[in-house]
Amino acid sequence: MGATVAGVALTAECIGDHVLALLLGVVFQYLAIAPMRGLGLRRGLVEALKADVLSLSAFEVGLFGWMALMFFVFFPPPIICIPMRPPTGS
Repeated sequence: MGATVAGVALTAECIGDHVLALLLGVVFQYLAIAPMRGLGLRRGLVEALKADVLSLSAFEVGLFGWMALMFFVFFPPPIICIPMRPPTGS
């Protein structure tokens, strides 16, 4: 995404991924629930949200928590030290 939260791109990617997962999850739940129960658009979306938001959010919290542990604790990015060269005189 190119965005950062608190200087870390991983956080912004997790937020974007969570939003996309919720949107796809609600769409698929709507496509299953609305025709089965004979609901209109508004009521079908409400039922799809009720069916998917809590479970998908709990899954995403666990998934992103594990990703954060892997990124920050178990396999942190290496610290790269670039030696400074003294300036050359002209």
